[in-house]
Amino acid sequence: MYKMTAFQNFITTLLLMINIPSSFMARIVDRPPHVIQQPSPIPYRGCAECVQGDRVLVYFKEGDTITLTCQASGRPAPEYTWTKNGREIDFDAVEYISPITNITRIVSEVTGGSLTIEETSDYDIGLYQCSAYNTLGRSLSKKVQMIKAVNEPFPSVTVPKRINVVIGNSVTLTCNPPLSIPKAIVYWTDTNDPSSAGSRITLDDRVVMDYSGNLHFANVIPSDNRSGEPYVCNAWQKTVFRSFLQGDDKIIQTKGSMGKFPVSVMWHSNRTVIGLLGETAKFMCIFAGNPTPKITWKHRGIPMENKTGHELIIKNLKYSNQGDYECEGQNKLSKGIVVRFSLTVESQPSWATPPVNQDVGVTEDATFQCIPQGLPKPTVEWFINGKPISEVPATRRTLANDVLTFQNLERHDSQVIQCLATNKHGTLWADVYLNVLAYGPEITSGPGQLTVAEGQSVTLTCENDGKPQPQLTWNKGAQVLRGSRYTQTGSSITIADVSSADGGTYTCTARNKYAIKSSSGSLTVRKRTRIISAPQDKNVTFSSPVIFKCNAFTDSAESDNLKISWLKDGVPLDTSDPNIEMRPDGFKIKETSSAYTANYTCWAHNGIDEAKATAELKVRAPPDPSRNILVLNCDTRSVSLRWEKARDNYSPIERYVVEKHSGFNPGQWKYLTETDGTVTEVVAELSAWVNYTFRVKAFNGFGEGMPSDPSEPICRTQKDYPDQHPKNVHIIDNEPNFLIVEWDAMDPILHNAPGFRYRLIARNKKTGYLHKFVIDDYLDTRKKIQTDDIYQEYEVYVMASNEVGDALPVPLTNIGHSGMWVPNVVPTNFELDPDMNITYEEAGFRWDPVDDSPEAMQGKFEGYKIRYWTPDNPDKKFEVIVRKEFLHGSRTRRETYKETAIVKNLPAFKNLQLDVVAINTYHESNGSNVLNLTTPEGVPDKVERLRATSRGVVYIKLSWEEPKRPNGKIIGYDVSYEEIHGLMIGETMTSNDTILEMNGGFMTRINGLNENTSYRIHVRARTAPGLGDDMFIDAMTAIPGDPAVPQIDKVTPHFDSINVSWTINKNHDRAGYNHYVEYRRQGNHKWSEMPGELMKSWQLVPNLTSGVTYEVQVVATSGQEIKRSSVRTVVTLGAQVAQTQEVYESLWFIIMLVALALLIIIFIIVCLVKRSRGDKYHVQENERLKGIPPEDKKSAHVNDFNENGEKQPLAGGSDPDLEKACLDSEQDSLEEYGDVDPSRFNEDGSFIGQYGAQNVSTADETQPSAMHTFV
Repeated sequence: MYKMTAFQNFITTLLLMINIPSSFMARIVDRPPHVIQQPSPIPYRGCAECVQGDRVLVYFKEGDTITLTCQASGRPAPEYTWTKNGREIDFDAVEYISPITNITRIVSEVTGGSLTIEETSDYDIGLYQCSAYNTLGRSLSKKVQMIKAVNEPFPSVTVPKRINVVIGNSVTLTCNPPLSIPKAIVYWTDTNDPSSAGSRITLDDRVVMDYSGNLHFANVIPSDNRSGEPYVCNAWQKTVFRSFLQGDDKIIQTKGSMGKFPVSVMWHSNRTVIGLLGETAKFMCIFAGNPTPKITWKHRGIPMENKTGHELIIKNLKYSNQGDYECEGQNKLSKGIVVRFSLTVESQPSWATPPVNQDVGVTEDATFQCIPQGLPKPTVEWFINGKPISEVPATRRTLANDVLTFQNLERHDSQVIQCLATNKHGTLWADVYLNVLAYGPEITSGPGQLTVAEGQSVTLTCENDGKPQPQLTWNKGAQVLRGSRYTQTGSSITIADVSSADGGTYTCTARNKYAIKSSSGSLTVRKRTRIISAPQDKNVTFSSPVIFKCNAFTDSAESDNLKISWLKDGVPLDTSDPNIEMRPDGFKIKETSSAYTANYTCWAHNGIDEAKATAELKVRAPPDPSRNILVLNCDTRSVSLRWEKARDNYSPIERYVVEKHSGFNPGQWKYLTETDGTVTEVVAELSAWVNYTFRVKAFNGFGEGMPSDPSEPICRTQKDYPDQHPKNVHIIDNEPNFLIVEWDAMDPILHNAPGFRYRLIARNKKTGYLHKFVIDDYLDTRKKIQTDDIYQEYEVYVMASNEVGDALPVPLTNIGHSGMWVPNVVPTNFELDPDMNITYEEAGFRWDPVDDSPEAMQGKFEGYKIRYWTPDNPDKKFEVIVRKEFLHGSRTRRETYKETAIVKNLPAFKNLQLDVVAINTYHESNGSNVLNLTTPEGVPDKVERLRATSRGVVYIKLSWEEPKRPNGKIIGYDVSYEEIHGLMIGETMTSNDTILEMNGGFMTRINGLNENTSYRIHVRARTAPGLGDDMFIDAMTAIPGDPAVPQIDKVTPHFDSINVSWTINKNHDRAGYNHYVEYRRQGNHKWSEMPGELMKSWQLVPNLTSGVTYEVQVVATSGQEIKRSSVRTVVTLGAQVAQTQEVYESLWFIIMLVALALLIIIFIIVCLVKRSRGDKYHVQENERLKGIPPEDKKSAHVNDFNENGEKQPLAGGSDPDLEKACLDSEQDSLEEYGDVDPSRFNEDGSFIGQYGAQNVSTADETQPSAMHTFV
């Protein structure tokens, strides 16, 4: 060793003399070995628990090939040896000769240290260790424990064991898994395919597996029998054998009915547990009981938050976790049953200060610390090159308090040091080297060229290497840098508060016993950057815009490099945000929200220095979403939640609203509860057997904030009985021989467990016979039960049930009946009531009462029904229901000889036939004797569709229709009017102007009125008994002026005449006083004129020549003012006679005309007969059939305002049925039809012109209902 050291020193001195860099010398120096790849098992690498402190566990099967890796660094390249059980392996030993190939079955790699063992057997069990060595020392790996794996099978099962259990009781299925090394994973399946993940038995609060693999049922429900299929215990050896084993088949056979039981302890884990720091501790307690027990945990007597269920798992153990723990199980039938546990936390050895590899120079010192921590306190053993330190002579070495110190080292002091820390929980191994080197300094990175700003601190570095460690000095020119402004640390020096005077050249010098090296660099100092216009704080309401501005100054030499950036809460501002508009001097937030509340920093920088100025933006807005919605406790029927207080955005939070979401209504969030704005924790009621998530919304003075993220984890409530029975149970009795029961479907969220169904029981109260049914479909909410009886009373119960049991509340008793049928009784002696006077619209009747018992009525007696009809139409009956509560007199038949009733709204002036029937809820009896009655004539109702169709300066033209109920024969109409002056009504005046009847309607023109004056106009129908109800409208005469220019609408030629119809300009407000037609033969200059027309809007020009062309125009006059229409040209029909004479003389044409005449005569006769009977054809009915909406019957007064509230000159409009007549046929008699012109009105019957009336709704024109309500 001494000769080797002398040689190395010689080589070093030689290299320095010929100026070879010492860094090169450092790269070629030798180093002690160091294991860099610890042994690991191949091929079974997936075993996290196989590394335990300084041990590596390797499992193998018989005949395996196992490779134990080992790799080390070092120079010269290390060599390797392996030991087994502390003795070096003899690779030539007979035990390592393969009996199959007769060659060695254990091999160590030539270039590395990995060890391969083939055809493994029991002989290979033992403790192995790799050793790497060279001339500078020996490094040891962790130890490898070779263990033979075992996977014994379950005992053979031919017949599964059957276990009989009463429903509601608890039961345990035992599992005795066979020996497995390493330990197998035990679980239960419901099939013979243990590898199927879907076949595993689902574990929950009711079904639990303990740490030994036994399966416990807190209570058994009917579905646990699984139709006789077995429960199978399985063992999965996944590390080495990777196989599944089956055994211990069990079958649960349920019997009896569901029972309720208090809580009892079925199983618990060890009560005393020692857990290791940073690892996991587990406790388990399993309780029996029905309902399923609810389990809570306490630590040192204090309830643990969010800790429920059979198992308590504490991960990443801390010393603070030790102490006493309690699990408590309870249900509705018992108070808490407690199991207590004790936890002590200790720890395996770990390094408080671990040793590290060290490269030191000659003459320097080195210190190695192996300071472990653990409980109990670990002991430490030291080794040098794999030998106990006590066996290695001490040379300038001391050991005290687990610290090993070397002083004044020499080149040959390089070595490998190991230390082993041990306590009862494990071991800890460290293997490091000490390498002693010698070479001169070299500067690997000098000061370089630096530029800084005034006022900054600057650090100059001079990275260097050398052994021993070089001494470093700094100079500026010839000046050695000393003083408080200069701080030298290691390879650098820092100059504080730089000024322009500090600019210049700096030199660093490194020296040790072998050489001296220097390096220089320069420092340039610039003026500092400053903010000259800083952004200002802002306080705004959300959605308002905000602008921030900023300007800065820097050294002129760096002005091109100056940039201004913006930070939001220290992070670069997102300039891609479309809501942010960047500007040369700042930026604008177009629409603020709480997301923009932040500190905004103007950052001016040039690559050398920087300046910053910050402004705060406060946005008053609805609250931000709450965060960290925690489910503290999720029970069968309730949840405990906690969340972080939401940011209020400068308006106090008034309340929090908690919403729930379940899998039954995906995407729908529903209100759960709410709290005051100061409360961030709540307990709320839930439904059983539902997966819930929750979210929270906060409210303040600015409104509703956005909802929080959904809570985690999902709250899964346990199974339980239904909370309630179906609601709105009702019995329908409309079908004889059947009992029909209906109820409201129960929402799935109310089912509370699988296997939901309805149970229905119906009991005949008379016979006691029971009908029982089970309905599995929760949407099937109607049951039709065949009873083969009529109106029998039943008690009906509809109950909710699931696999846990029936709902606990007592179901309501619902009383109802089977279906009704036609009454067996008939009213008699139906007659007019002699005590009542008959009017044209009402009469009184009486009859003998019937037996109203349920048996006689075959249902519930509801009263009577009086029916009436006309003799000529007996199929169209009108009915009046006389409810039993409205019958006159006492319902005791011994005290009331007759039932009496009054029928109102009878048709007047009619021959009627009537009878009476008894009724139950759905059916009526046969009719009584028929009574004949003739109602007297009465006064009419209001006229229909009264309106003003046009107006002039001194007249108003009206139209109306006959009353809907004439109540007799109309013999005339009275028309009267008054002037309106503001709110005053003038004297009533009677109009004697002609009233024309046409096409089922009536027209008149009131003349002699004052110009530009408002009038109220009344029209009343008259029968023989007197005047009917009043109907009036308000209308106004026109202002004097030019009359409206008439417009020819249609010109219809005949053989010797022409019919001309006209309209008035709809934009004009004034019609002429009269109108007439002027005509002339084409080519003549003189016009002939017809007499003036006051009522009609058309005229027939007679006595013309056939086949001649005529010109026509319409003239409107008003006093001296005259307006003419445009001229129209028309040819009379005479020119076509010769061409069609043969047609008119043909026999078939004459026959067709005779047939048509006969049809017209028959139609006229029918109309006359119907008119003589008072059954006139109503225009209203015709309009209803055509789809024309009826007028409003709410008021007899039709006002004179349009729907925009503007004053109208005319109330109402023209009537198409009164002022239209088909005049296109030669056979029409113009004299018979009177003033009828269809071209004068628009589609809805309104007058065309500025004075055309507003839409006036008419009375309801539908036929009277066939059913009246008795009053």
